[in-house]
Amino acid sequence: MSDYPFIDKHAACEILDCSESTLRRRMKTDLTKDIHWVQRNKGEAVKFNQRMLEDYLAHLGDPDAHLAAIEAYKAHLQTNQPKRKRSA
Repeated sequence: MSDYPFIDKHAACEILDCSESTLRRRMKTDLTKDIHWVQRNKGEAVKFNQRMLEDYLAHLGDPDAHLAAIEAYKAHLQTNQPKRKRSA
């Protein structure tokens, strides 16, 4: 199981206890693309990072605490990148 599972918009609305329109508004204001949500190609479904949404909700009044979770997620992404072969 992934450390950072991705979920659909319905599950995201359930976690945040909001409507789809509120979720769309938060995507424009509070939630960061490629951190809280991803969309591989235009027209494909958006997927939400469950763990980051839960942390966002837990730290609504303390954005600095949520920033620590964002940095940890970025570090996680970097450590999971495939190693590049060095050209001679």
